[in-house]
Amino acid sequence: MKATLLPFLVLVALHCSGQVSIDKPIELSGSNAERHVAGIPVGTSTEHALRAGTLQSGSYAFAPAVGSNALSISLTPTVSLPIAGMNLMVSISAVNTAAVTITVDGNGPYPIQKNAVDDLAAGDLLPGMVASLVFDGTVFHLTNARRLERRACPSGFTQVNELYCIEPVSRDTVYMDSAAVICGNLDARLCTWGEWYYACTQAGNLALLNMGNQWEWTNSTANGVGSARVVGATSCTHAGVGPAYDTRARKFRCCYDR
Repeated sequence: MKATLLPFLVLVALHCSGQVSIDKPIELSGSNAERHVAGIPVGTSTEHALRAGTLQSGSYAFAPAVGSNALSISLTPTVSLPIAGMNLMVSISAVNTAAVTITVDGNGPYPIQKNAVDDLAAGDLLPGMVASLVFDGTVFHLTNARRLERRACPSGFTQVNELYCIEPVSRDTVYMDSAAVICGNLDARLCTWGEWYYACTQAGNLALLNMGNQWEWTNSTANGVGSARVVGATSCTHAGVGPAYDTRARKFRCCYDR
């Protein structure tokens, strides 16, 4: 390997082990095949240099887990303390049956969560799975959940299908903007015309009350400025157009995305 030091330095290699500190830039000016630093071993300490092969393999961030609900892993090199931003790839050996914690090189245990705030449910980790975990300083977040999970309907809502829930009883009459705010405060929204109609056709099976005998607001426009779609005066198919912002108050019900 041919190396040029800027400014020019002469290094004399001695037959001994040690470290050389250089506070000047090093320029490798040999051929492409020669431009590399050889002899860097696989790192076994956090103070060791990281060679390209280790970086490509990701071996420093990979470890098999021991346990099922209380996982434990050992990294090479070991870490004194996990820090925010740490990304681990953990090989799972057993299915979990409850919420899961992980201990990293004797530190912890730290909870593992999904969807930002939820503990893992039984079966979220399976044998043979490689779990991708990111640490936020307090919790490890599972970023490769094995399945899409729908949220449960909150109290006061009835599940219509896998996509949404609806309130079984309409709310008292208000203006449309007030209805939208009320639903938003529940982490919900006004139902679309299509959602309201589908729920109405299933009202008997779902025990939904007073659908098809009163006007209700929906979150659908009516192709008119300041107008909104109102539905249900006499049946599920009865729809009309109502001014969204005037003195006319109507009943409504909220829908919740699962």
